[in-house]
Amino acid sequence: MTGNWRLDSFAGRARWRRWLLLVLVLVTTAIGLVLMARIVAARGPEILKPIFLPCFALLFAWIALSFWSGVFGFLLGVLRRHPVTLARHGPAAGDIPPLRERTAILVPVYNEDPVEVSGRVAVMQRALQATGHAAAFDFFILSDTTNAEIAAEEERLYGELRDRLAAETRLFYRRRAQNIGKKAGNIAEWIGTRGPDYAFMIVLDADSLLSGDTMVRLAALMEANPRTGLIQTHIVPAGRETLFARALQFSSRMTGVVLSMGNSFWQTSEANYFGHNAILRVAAFAECCRLPVLSGRPPLGGEILSHDFVEAAFLRRGGWYCWLLPELHGSYEELPSNLLDYAVRDRRWMQGNLQHARLLGGRGLHWMSRLHLGMGIFAYAASPLWLAMLMLSSAMVVDHRITGDIYFGPRAPSSRSGRSTIGRRSTACSA
Repeated sequence: MTGNWRLDSFAGRARWRRWLLLVLVLVTTAIGLVLMARIVAARGPEILKPIFLPCFALLFAWIALSFWSGVFGFLLGVLRRHPVTLARHGPAAGDIPPLRERTAILVPVYNEDPVEVSGRVAVMQRALQATGHAAAFDFFILSDTTNAEIAAEEERLYGELRDRLAAETRLFYRRRAQNIGKKAGNIAEWIGTRGPDYAFMIVLDADSLLSGDTMVRLAALMEANPRTGLIQTHIVPAGRETLFARALQFSSRMTGVVLSMGNSFWQTSEANYFGHNAILRVAAFAECCRLPVLSGRPPLGGEILSHDFVEAAFLRRGGWYCWLLPELHGSYEELPSNLLDYAVRDRRWMQGNLQHARLLGGRGLHWMSRLHLGMGIFAYAASPLWLAMLMLSSAMVVDHRITGDIYFGPRAPSSRSGRSTIGRRSTACSA
């Protein structure tokens, strides 16, 4: 396969894009900082300004990075140009010749509703069957379920589904006795036992759904690009009915693909991994992605919770390319349906991302991988910085309300009226 299928040949050509993004972010931040410095120059106690302005610059740069990534993505979308190869990634699945390699579709489950999971697996199997490439794919349901009743229901439902699909697709169900290493350990156990039988693995979550066309194109792209270790799709939230979830789904539909295309534009072969709805080269993953157990106790020690960022960094350290292809449509997941469930998930992500601070200085990591880890950390460190900046700005406003503007130097001792003799507004002079 040649032409638009080639991703590896495009690797390493993103230097000018990254320089362009850096210049735009720095210029935007500099302009914002100058304007903010003028605003606070005559207001508030001097001791607060050296703290307030660096916080503002850091947070403004964070916003500018997302803004310019979104601008790139919007322009590419309007021009109908792909951010990686500036072309479509190959034909539809129906035009792809028979796949040479076998791909495993992994569905890790943990106390999930087996009715819903089996329904999604059946939908994906029918979609693969429609492409004519179903024989190159096998499904693996990897259970870490600890609830005995759910486990019994899993064995019954997945057994029935396996028997029903036996003539068309192979489906395997395996339940671990111990939940060692959580999802990462679940995948690692499969790689150790069944991984050598497959060239690629498509990793899903229990609530994930991929179209048959997308799965076939992912496998064909991996076959055509032997130095690629990971291809991540853009994931679209769907399937929830609550007001909270629908609001999140709407916002993601409106902005998600634009940011995804913009990020792909400058990340190119050093993209990130979201942990699911992606295809990985099994041999590369087995070679590079053995996760360390961090010294010390949780929350910053122990098993790494946000393992996906780390696995992408380790793949890139091993010389494998990692791509984000937002034009591969048909990739879906379900979101938490309420605020409490969302907060529980976000707390787990926060702990995992903060653990990445232990890995930032790891030997041999690509600088883009360090950037991804740092951005994941800052995504949660930004919140206390915003709070600090709001508190500092409030203190400056209160001080300005009490003392007025300061034009000619530091405050002199207060007069009986409570106003500075040097810092008060000079109404007499203007008269």
